[in-house]
Amino acid sequence: MTLERTACFGFCPIYTLTIYADGRVEFDGTDFVEMTGKQTGSITTEQVQELVNAFENADYFNLEDKYEAPVTDIPTVITSFTTDGQTKTVVNYGGCMEESPVRAPQALCDLEIQIDEVTNSSQWIGEPQ
Repeated sequence: MTLERTACFGFCPIYTLTIYADGRVEFDGTDFVEMTGKQTGSITTEQVQELVNAFENADYFNLEDKYEAPVTDIPTVITSFTTDGQTKTVVNYGGCMEESPVRAPQALCDLEIQIDEVTNSSQWIGEPQ
């Protein structure tokens, strides 16, 4: 499973997280993060299962492929999930903004946050700028 946060017009952290079934976590920081380049960590198998459950609870494979708000200069969040040989990717551009006319399901918004929290990505991202 992956989570990627892209650039915005400003100082948004740009990075990709990859979480493997065995609990390995890879962080690849590009810009506006405390640690650039590849970093590694791990989570427990219980935490991996927590994330798998979150993807399943979000009915991830039935989500739209893209949620795109008619705004500019905000980061895109791209998630992907592979299970049983099937892969799904969802591109979310502003779909979690409360005032967005194109709303992503709350379960997707919560999932994006949960991935960061469970992997403790803040250890590599640092303090918000």
